[in-house]
Amino acid sequence: MLTLRGTETLAKYMLWIEGYQASGDSSGAIYLADVVGPTFDQAVQKYVDSLTPRDKVYWNKSKKGWSYWGCRAFDNEKDARRSFG
Repeated sequence: MLTLRGTETLAKYMLWIEGYQASGDSSGAIYLADVVGPTFDQAVQKYVDSLTPRDKVYWNKSKKGWSYWGCRAFDNEKDARRSFG
């Protein structure tokens, strides 16, 4: 769904992180929240900015995009489940 705020067009994205398997622990993909912004990148930035300092430290932004504890962030469930269900 798109909404207008001034001249800026905002979109609603689903924020998912991919699954993982490490150190004897594992998890499938996890849905975190609906996020809003002009782009997915900016919507995730707004989400991360809303977290406590303690929770922010686990998020990282690189040229490849956002990740949480090394698990990549996606805007849909299918892509989040692709690497490790």
